[in-house]
Amino acid sequence: MIRDHDTIAAPATAAGGALAVIRISGEEALRICDRIFRGREPLAAAAGYTVHYGEIVDDGRVLDDVLVTVFRAPRSYTGEDAAEISCHGSQYIVSEILRLLTASGARMAGPGEFTIRAYLAGKLDLSQAEAVADMIASSSRAAHALASTQMRGGYSEELESLREKLLNLTSLLELELDFSEEDVEFADRTALRATMQRIAAEIDRLRSSFALGNAIREGVAVAIAGAPNVGKSTLISIISAARPKIANYHFTTLTPVLGVVRVGPEQSFVCADIPGLIEGAAEGVGLGHDFLRHVERCRLLLHVVDVSGCEGRDPKADFEQINHELAGFSAELADRPQIVLGNKCDIASPEQVEEFKQYVEAKGLTFLPISAATRQGVDNLPALVYNRLKDLPPVKVYEAEYKRPDKNAQPTRPFTVERTGDHEFTVDAPWLERILAGTNVEDYESLQYFQTQLGDSGILDELVAQGVEEEDTIKIGEYEFDYLY
Repeated sequence: MIRDHDTIAAPATAAGGALAVIRISGEEALRICDRIFRGREPLAAAAGYTVHYGEIVDDGRVLDDVLVTVFRAPRSYTGEDAAEISCHGSQYIVSEILRLLTASGARMAGPGEFTIRAYLAGKLDLSQAEAVADMIASSSRAAHALASTQMRGGYSEELESLREKLLNLTSLLELELDFSEEDVEFADRTALRATMQRIAAEIDRLRSSFALGNAIREGVAVAIAGAPNVGKSTLISIISAARPKIANYHFTTLTPVLGVVRVGPEQSFVCADIPGLIEGAAEGVGLGHDFLRHVERCRLLLHVVDVSGCEGRDPKADFEQINHELAGFSAELADRPQIVLGNKCDIASPEQVEEFKQYVEAKGLTFLPISAATRQGVDNLPALVYNRLKDLPPVKVYEAEYKRPDKNAQPTRPFTVERTGDHEFTVDAPWLERILAGTNVEDYESLQYFQTQLGDSGILDELVAQGVEEEDTIKIGEYEFDYLY
């Protein structure tokens, strides 16, 4: 991907906003910018951390008024000379600036290439580099906090501390082994055992934090849902290491509680206790929308119902009310697989349990009577859930579709398409050849940008109009491609 740290360029902001930022980094970054930027002074002579107003010029034509921020090596994100061009957010303007930059000597950056350069320059370690993508993709306060901590070196510091503790422990153990016959004791055996236990506990905590971090980023596998005060918090505290605050009144917990449920040495899943949903949650009553959003990407629901009706409530009515709230928020969520847990069966009569079991199973759902307070039926629950998850597909995540811009609203970029032989077409477009010269055809994202330019410029439409067929040869300058529909 990296070619001797040549100069790279890429948009740094998503399409669709009023403003856009284009980042360029490399030894020639500022000199390349000077070839298309007209301001009071050359950027190559500017100091770092300065902002310059000027114009982007294309062969004498002013394309846009811009602000260019200059960063000097080694005090930049990548450790190289870099610049960020702030322009108007029109996709045409962004594409044209990128075209001018690639024609002036830059090339399109590959996915994550700016961060790779930051890592190679010692600006970030691997943990922090990974956190950059998580920060960009964060869609909740928890995901943002997780990525922010990791990006600022929080986990790197923990791992370094753990490494030092392990090295100290190893040194003491080696000394004990080397002098075992000399009857010399370098460390108290009880203290050594305690140290090993503390290190093991820290490793286990980090392992659990990895599972929880994935849950925050990608969604929890299992959500425990139900009416308020039916025993959800007690259940998650038993099957995982989570310790939610439990109070004996309705709608008390204000944040979901995550817990890692261990099934075996290498088998686990993340479970979330979603605070009690009240009537009208799907319309936003209470904190309904916030809580339902946590459930939305789970793969399996554990629906807890107080089968005893000890508070004068009807378990069937509670069951239907929660399903009604789930359906009101999302039709897909209502269709999510469920295991119905009849909690407090230790204080319910056998007739109550049997009646509710028949009611649930008549709907085609799995029913399991449990008592979170006495652990009745709870010990087998993790294995049951884990095996059920293995048969379930991942939750679909829908991404916004790219909307092709209206070519009639853009200034025309000249090109000609000519049939130059049987199953052969030649495209004459000097501006496109400059883009192609700066495109890494082995990189998906870079190639995708080039293909977008083919489509948005009208070249593909013209090829179709001239009768191009599957596997016809397309010539653009020195390059040849097979046309694939």
